Amino acid sequence: AYAGTQTRRQARLLRQAQTEFDNASRARGEAQARFDEARAQEALARTAHQDAEIDLARGRARLDTLRSDPTMQDANRLEGAQKEAAARRQAMRKAAEALEEATRRLGLSTEETERAARRMEQAESVLTDLRRQSAAHADATGITAQHGASPLAVSQAPELVELTRQAFDKACAGLRSLVDSRREEIAVLRRRQAEVAQAEAIYARRREIQDERRLEAEEAAGRRTQADAEVEREGRSLVESWDGHFIGLKQLHVDPDDRFSALAALAEWAVALQGDDPARHLLQSAHQHASHALTQRRVEIDNQCQALASENERLSEEGERLEAGADIAPPLPYTRGTSVRENRQGAPLWQVVDFRDKTTATQRAGLEAALEAAGLLDAWISPDGRLQAGDDGRPLLDVQVLERQNRSQSLADWLHVTVPAGCDMPDDVVGRVLSSIACADDDPVDSEAWIAPDGRFRLGSLCGAWGKPAAVFIGHVARATARTRRLAEISERLAELSAELAAAQAMAAQLALDRELADEELRRAPADEALRSVHLAAAASTRQARLASERLADADMKCLVAEKALKAVHEQLAADAADLRLPESPDALRILETALQHYRDAQVRLEQAVHELRLAMPEWQRQRIREDEARGDMRQREEDLAAARIEAEDAFARFDVLRDTVGTKVEELQRQLSDARIAVESGETASKLANEVLRDKGEARAVASQQVETANVNLLQRGEARAQAILKLQQFADTGLLSAALPDIDLPDMDGLWTIDPALTLARRAEQGLSGLKDDDEAWARVQRQISEELTELQRALGALGHQVQADQNDWGFSVNIIYQNRRERPDRLAMRLAEEIAQRSELLTANERAVLENHLQAEIASEIQVDAINRELHKRPTSTGLRYRLVWQPLAEEEGAPIGLDLARKRLLNTSSDLWSVDDRSVVGAMLQQRISAERERADAIDARDAGGTLLDQLARALDYRHWHRFRVERWQEGGWGKLSGPASSGERALGLTVPLFAAVASFYSQGSYALAPRLMLLDEAFAGIDDTARAHCMGLIREFDLDFVITSEREWACYAELPGVAICQLQRREGIDAVFVSRWTWDGRDKTLQADPDRRFAPA
Repeated sequence: AYAGTQTRRQARLLRQAQTEFDNASRARGEAQARFDEARAQEALARTAHQDAEIDLARGRARLDTLRSDPTMQDANRLEGAQKEAAARRQAMRKAAEALEEATRRLGLSTEETERAARRMEQAESVLTDLRRQSAAHADATGITAQHGASPLAVSQAPELVELTRQAFDKACAGLRSLVDSRREEIAVLRRRQAEVAQAEAIYARRREIQDERRLEAEEAAGRRTQADAEVEREGRSLVESWDGHFIGLKQLHVDPDDRFSALAALAEWAVALQGDDPARHLLQSAHQHASHALTQRRVEIDNQCQALASENERLSEEGERLEAGADIAPPLPYTRGTSVRENRQGAPLWQVVDFRDKTTATQRAGLEAALEAAGLLDAWISPDGRLQAGDDGRPLLDVQVLERQNRSQSLADWLHVTVPAGCDMPDDVVGRVLSSIACADDDPVDSEAWIAPDGRFRLGSLCGAWGKPAAVFIGHVARATARTRRLAEISERLAELSAELAAAQAMAAQLALDRELADEELRRAPADEALRSVHLAAAASTRQARLASERLADADMKCLVAEKALKAVHEQLAADAADLRLPESPDALRILETALQHYRDAQVRLEQAVHELRLAMPEWQRQRIREDEARGDMRQREEDLAAARIEAEDAFARFDVLRDTVGTKVEELQRQLSDARIAVESGETASKLANEVLRDKGEARAVASQQVETANVNLLQRGEARAQAILKLQQFADTGLLSAALPDIDLPDMDGLWTIDPALTLARRAEQGLSGLKDDDEAWARVQRQISEELTELQRALGALGHQVQADQNDWGFSVNIIYQNRRERPDRLAMRLAEEIAQRSELLTANERAVLENHLQAEIASEIQVDAINRELHKRPTSTGLRYRLVWQPLAEEEGAPIGLDLARKRLLNTSSDLWSVDDRSVVGAMLQQRISAERERADAIDARDAGGTLLDQLARALDYRHWHRFRVERWQEGGWGKLSGPASSGERALGLTVPLFAAVASFYSQGSYALAPRLMLLDEAFAGIDDTARAHCMGLIREFDLDFVITSEREWACYAELPGVAICQLQRREGIDAVFVSRWTWDGRDKTLQADPDRRFAPA
């Protein structure tokens, strides 16, 4: 798709370039033709213009000659008289029209005056009616005086008209404010009435609450009396119980005097419960004293046991090491780093030396004491005698001894080298170290280190001395003697420790019994919860009685306050009603409020009527003035018409006299002047027209000339663009993308430059061959997005097969080459080669398929079927109720996807042996399987290579997988025959029918293994759904019968059945709101369930 789309786009560029070149060539020819035509038309227009100019000059000369004739003076007088007569006649006609218009305006003005008079009269009548209505409503609302003071209610019409705009608005606002004030007064009285209603409701509610509080106070007083009696009775009972408990104490000691004092204080305490219980305080004090004594004794015994056990463990470990032959080592200094000597080359000094025979026991003890005190005894010696450092170059936290200058009297005179077997220490290194340490009775001042046989030593400026009875660490004999002596001491001490530890444990056991008895005596102490409970009840009753009394007093007070408030609001309502001249009754106030609304409506109409009168009367006055003006204008127009008529008659008389005297000669001259004037005007028009035509033709010629130049330039550009498109198409063909898109197309010679004919032919053939592909910008963008994904997929697929894909980016897009057999191949050529190779291999496969089918596959299918093995397992293990199940392998029908001819071929496939097949049997089976292979090949060729799913071997495996041609069914033995599992049966039997065959299939699968002790594991998730407990137990028994191992997850199933000999259980629990899961581990041994410790617990149990 990528190569085809790019090929079509490149071919389209050349075809478009050729089209544009042809259009440019045609446009240039058309422009040249238009230019030639325009130039000819311009020459014709110039000739016509010259002829028109000559005719115009001849006409003007004739007109000038006629105008210079003497008769022209008389003609001018006659013409003036004619014009004057015409003007006077026109003036007379205009005067008549003006008179007619003035008459019409006077009639209209008269009508308007009559209409204005009627409007004014109507406004006065409406005003009179509305004043009467407003006065009636004002009287009903009690505002007659205020209403009568308004100019709108009493002033005459002229006075109302003479009111200014501000005065009129003020009068209207006064009436509106009068209504608003009355409404506010009514609202005040409404609020007083609402306050009275609210006060009456509050007073009624307070009376109800007062009665309720009085009843509650009486009931609370009764409960308080009863609770006080219960407190007194419970206090006596608690004192008696404590007296009996004190008498029965055995472990806790209480003094008799303290007991009597505590009981007396308890009797007083039981009345008020102030502070702590005296008897319990006395008992707790005795328990504390006893606990302190017992704890102190237990700490002593525990410390003793811990010290004895620690010493016993330490001595036992030491004895085991010594009995195993371990040597006694010098004490470990605290300055040595931990594990600093592990996996380290070398050895300490005491392990690689021994005393010489001449050294006495006293000298040996002194030398070892001096070496140990100086720190040299356990100092480390490296194999090369040098100072050792850590892996990071830092010094080791250890003491090391280095070889120094040899001394004449050295430690080598008293000790000799004895490197043990397996140690990598050279003898000469140890010898040089011994020789560099001075050893004599006197201290040589020039030596760095000095050791004396009597226990003295010096290391530089550090000196000292020590002694010990015998040598312990240096020499095998000394170490063996010390080990024997130490073993005897350890044995004796271990016997002593055993006896002491047994005695301490016996005392600890008795001490635990005493502590339990003391705790039990404290726990059995009489409880005071009952007394506290009745005290709480009495206190609650007292609080309730006090609160009830307080609430009653509060209710009485509130009721009195509500009564006074009700009286006050009643008085306030009466006073306000009198002041405002309003009724107290809500109904009467409602009627007055309705009347006020009527007054407001009448007031609005009154204002509108006054406003209408103020408009109508001035308009009537103005209209009368306009009528008078129209009448005066009409009289003036009559006078103007008479004067115009006289002037017109005078002008016509003069014109008639002149016409009679010089009229004939003037008419002839005027006729000739008219002809000459018409000729000149025609000549001027013709000259002007010829000039415009000449100008238009010149402009057309200039435009055509410019178009010719533009067409020539465009033709050159299109020619260059076509040559460039041919070159690009040739370069594109050189990339191989064109051949990849159209493998069968013939390309022109690539050695030389292409001409237009072969290149254009190639482009047209390419577009025809790829007409089914879209090459617009949207399709090209989509192809460019897909090419990267397809290139990546190609590289991945071929890279997995060991081939390399190379992609080169150039001006024409991606060029892909595949390294195949060490040669660069284009994908299309490689595809052709592979197609040829596949065809060859297909021919080989087709020829050998029948041999494969007959010699291998058919024999394999006929030899064994897994279903038989599963059914054998099911037959050996029926359920406890005698139920048996089996699996049936049923072939699918052809409409369900089975191959054509499966029934016939299946009979051959399931024969006992392939040796019994006849030629017809082989032919039937082979034809059926051959058809499956062909169908699989067609399916693989029809889908995309990415989804095909593998090689020819994979196709063959899918084609011959007979498992997809069958289905499994479970049948149940019932009433002497095999029937469907879906037949009449209980839910448990159906569930068993689905579970037991699965167990058999798993057992059959594991039976094919070669190792008999391999795990036979199966995973069960919420198994045995719908099966009761009895059937579940039987299923668990079948698991054991089938010799299977299982892992099950369930909300309720613990698998604790007697049929299973052993189960490991992990129970997970969580609580809502806690972000944690509790894990407990259990085991089932066939009889009991046991809680096990968690080996992976990170935190100790609380």
